[in-house]
Amino acid sequence: MADEHSVERFEVVIVGCGISGIDAAYQLQKRCPGTSFCILERRSSLGGTWDLFQFPGIRSDSDMYTLAFPWKPWQHDDEIADGYLIKQYLQDAVTEHGIDKKIRYNQDVSRVSYDSEKSTWTLTVNGKKSICCQFLLLCCGYYDYQEGYTPSFPGIDQFQGRVVHPQAWTPQDTNACNGSRVVVIGSGATAVTLVPHVAKEASSLIMLQRTPTFVVNLPKSGHWFYGSFKWTYKIPILGLLVYTLVRWWKIILSAVQIAFCRQCPKLAKKSM
Repeated sequence: MADEHSVERFEVVIVGCGISGIDAAYQLQKRCPGTSFCILERRSSLGGTWDLFQFPGIRSDSDMYTLAFPWKPWQHDDEIADGYLIKQYLQDAVTEHGIDKKIRYNQDVSRVSYDSEKSTWTLTVNGKKSICCQFLLLCCGYYDYQEGYTPSFPGIDQFQGRVVHPQAWTPQDTNACNGSRVVVIGSGATAVTLVPHVAKEASSLIMLQRTPTFVVNLPKSGHWFYGSFKWTYKIPILGLLVYTLVRWWKIILSAVQIAFCRQCPKLAKKSM
């Protein structure tokens, strides 16, 4: 057990510095000023998903007016944004609001225990260091960052080609696609962004899918209303108001589209 005097103590500890972890930190600073807290991030950089995945074409699979924070307007022209733009947006957000001073990188939380008598969480970090807190917020997402899920394919050990999981994609994998025959298994959001880029370089590409994914073709550039009032950025309060209006319009529109697809699937399919 760690020496009680060597234990760091905070009121709140946030684990994970992706979108949810950053937003949690902002809300703490705004709603509970003076609260002591820190953010523990296992990786050497913030961003979560947008730092982990490096495959070509990675981008948001929903518009940035709803994916971005309500307290920091998305100001780029692209409504569907590339991964590096999203990561830069997150970096700007933590810097502007002083959240970057609360982040601790390369902090691997290996064990967590709770003391009911003291109402205290104790975290073991990097196998030895202990941190205690009253409230623990786990904002580390649902990915296994060490190894992405890979189905068991009989005979895969006999395949003499290159097998790549998008989560472990490297620039060498991008180069290996040049002039090669490529098969992509799956047709979800990752495939939607990956396939068009790989298809440009591969000699042939086949995508295998079990369940069809229906995709609506929409412009990548920003909302016309928001774009027309981009000058409001220079007036923070007015700019935030315009951004909020567009954000809620997008949220309501998405809710209506989802309800339509669920209630009238055949009609929705024809319209796509």
